[in-house]
Amino acid sequence: MSFILDHLGTVISGVILTALGLFGYFKYRKSRSFNEYGQSGDMAALKEEVFKIVPFPVVLLTGQYNVIYLNPSAETLFDSPLRRNLGKPVSALFELQNSQTKIPIKDFLNYNKESYSAQQSQVINCIVRYQGGINAWMNVTVARVENHSDPLLSQYAVFLEDVSATRAVESQLKYIERHDGPTGLLNRKAFESSVKAAIDDSKKHGSTNVLMTISIDQFKTINDTVGYAAGDSLINKIVGHLKEAINDGQEDILGRLAGNDFGILFKETSLVAAADKMKMIRRVVGDFQFNWNTQTFPVSLSGGFVVLKKDANSSAKAMTEADIACRTARNHGGNRVVAYRSDNQEMKQEQSNMEGVWSLKKAFKENNFELFAQPIHPLARGKFDLPFHHYELLIRMVGEDGKFVSPDEFIPVAEYFSMMPELDRWVVHEAFRHIAKVGHADPLPVFAINLSGQSLDEAVFLDFVLEEIETAGVDPHMLCFEITEAVAVNDLTLATRFISTLKGLGSSFSLDDFGTGVSSYGYLTSLDVDYLKIDGIFVKDLMKDPIARNIVESVTQVGQSMNLKIIAEYVEDDKIIALLTKMGVDYGQGYGISKPQPLTEMIKPHLAATPQLAEAV
Repeated sequence: MSFILDHLGTVISGVILTALGLFGYFKYRKSRSFNEYGQSGDMAALKEEVFKIVPFPVVLLTGQYNVIYLNPSAETLFDSPLRRNLGKPVSALFELQNSQTKIPIKDFLNYNKESYSAQQSQVINCIVRYQGGINAWMNVTVARVENHSDPLLSQYAVFLEDVSATRAVESQLKYIERHDGPTGLLNRKAFESSVKAAIDDSKKHGSTNVLMTISIDQFKTINDTVGYAAGDSLINKIVGHLKEAINDGQEDILGRLAGNDFGILFKETSLVAAADKMKMIRRVVGDFQFNWNTQTFPVSLSGGFVVLKKDANSSAKAMTEADIACRTARNHGGNRVVAYRSDNQEMKQEQSNMEGVWSLKKAFKENNFELFAQPIHPLARGKFDLPFHHYELLIRMVGEDGKFVSPDEFIPVAEYFSMMPELDRWVVHEAFRHIAKVGHADPLPVFAINLSGQSLDEAVFLDFVLEEIETAGVDPHMLCFEITEAVAVNDLTLATRFISTLKGLGSSFSLDDFGTGVSSYGYLTSLDVDYLKIDGIFVKDLMKDPIARNIVESVTQVGQSMNLKIIAEYVEDDKIIALLTKMGVDYGQGYGISKPQPLTEMIKPHLAATPQLAEAV
């Protein structure tokens, strides 16, 4: 959302510069012809005519902060005509306040002298207080329109742009992306960021933190016995007790990691102090009985913890270890808290079972993967009925039972053990092998391949992709590489080099899962992409959630302003398709268009005209 503010600011700046440019032009014309505004040279009339064209409030001031002129929009905003304010101090109309401290900004005509003298204008992001008690977020642009050697004799135009609505949407978006909806707690991603910050602090200052994972022992029983509504009620009641037992939001941090799993970060504390708080949590929850209709359920917790010191490796590893300890506690009957021990054989086995790394390694060894493809289809009228020609490639792993394993189960394992580069190499090699069989077509089909941040952080990965293109003989114009915003790219220099090299060959790039992370707009401005994929979390609730609708519209407008093609994920039905089309979204992807199918089946229509080749594939 910060990028939206910057983009709108650029547009507003253009309007302001246009107004000032017209003022300068008419001022020049006046000096050339006394018939322009009469021989009296009425500069006030000239300014009034120019600033009337500005669609938002403009106040003209002397260097002594006295009002010279209000345009019609300013008169409406302040509910006061020019004749009542002419010559009066501007403080009678409005006051600028620092957005952080709320302290009044008195000398705002010279708020940033260095920028001001260089550009002859300055923008102040602040709170404007007017009409005795109305506060609004505004971008206030101050421009000198009459320049004298004595600043007190100069005149200044103050442009007031209300950005309160945009700020509200930005704030809501930031809250959504960091919090769990039902409980209001930090979600897993935000909580893990807090753990990472604690580990970084430990490495810098030697502080000690304790990470604890908690699971409700009776949750599945209650869900299965009296229904999901009871389970949701239990979660909210447990959250209330957890907040009571710890100092959430100040010293300690509480988050919801998954269904009935929670994380607590005891910040800058000793193990003894953290253990006392763990006892408090067990005591508070142990005194609680969950009542639903006529049934009563005793409730207990299983917990596992790990101490975070300066030698801690990563937040993902720490959370995995705390989870392993929690699972071990549950396996021993629950209602207990266990510390993680790397030398404990049971925990080693639990770690192996939970992460499934053995099955992933076996899949690599036996080539137990298969590529699927799901269409990314244009939504515009006249194009929606055309054959599919744009796809995203999806990987599936074949389990020991012969059934497909969801990527949600093995991708996190690959990320945790830094196996994503190996997985990405398999996808690239296998995808190119199939895509190279596609002959020339109009339009040329495009196949999107997901790349992880771990792969892009490897300097040799680019050379691997280039070699695979040459070996397979694949046309680079058929390749689109998707970079997932949720997966961090640590080395933007390498990522930028990768993108520029492949784009030079004709490939395209897409920024996936856009809107789910704080870094969304940062990546958008740093990475030269062609497509913008709106995360499905916003698209799936489009028909019932006005906030999600506003976010989709906002992202679409920003993307279009940058000449990007917009793709919406999770397009599940015709109503969503119709609304996305109305919003101007270019492409849709989801079950409402087509389910994923094996790549070998999906590319058949694009193969060379020989039926023998199609049959062979």
